[in-house]
Amino acid sequence: MVPSGDQHAYPAGPFITVYARLVAEGLIDDRESRGLSEGELEEVSRDQGAPLDPEYADFLRCMVAGSGRTLAGETVFHPAVLGIRAGAEAMCTESGIDCDLSRALFVASHQGYIYYCVDLADGAVHCLTEDSAVPMRVAGSFSAFLFDFVKSG
Repeated sequence: MVPSGDQHAYPAGPFITVYARLVAEGLIDDRESRGLSEGELEEVSRDQGAPLDPEYADFLRCMVAGSGRTLAGETVFHPAVLGIRAGAEAMCTESGIDCDLSRALFVASHQGYIYYCVDLADGAVHCLTEDSAVPMRVAGSFSAFLFDFVKSG
C-alpha cells in the first residue's frame, strides 16, 4: 500500500517507490515514520559540509526523524546522524586509511566502525570500515541501499 497523502507529504521519485515497497512488505510502519523540516535538512547539510543527495534528502523528509523499530540501533536517524561525518573522518585517521572523502555524504553508521556514504559524483553508496583499504561499493543509489539495509536488518 502506498502511504496515503493525508498522513504525509511524500516527494515523487525513486525513494518513495522503495519506501512504498518497504511499507507493503511490512518492514516499515508508515504510521510511525516522521521526517525532518527543511530547517533540519539544512542542519544535516551543514553538518556534512556537503549538499544532500536528492534520494537521501527525500529519506530525511519522510522518515529520518524516526520510523518505529525500523533500523533501530543504527546511526541513521536525526539527531544521531549529526556528527557522523566527523566520526568517519576520525576512524580513517585512527586506522591510517588514506582516502578522499571530499565527495562523500555519510548516511549511516554501525557502532562507529562501519560507515556508509553516498558518492556525490555518481550517487553510489560505499561502505568504509576500520579495516578498509578503500571504500567498497555496496549499492548503485541511496534508495537501493536503504531497501537492502532495511531488509537485512
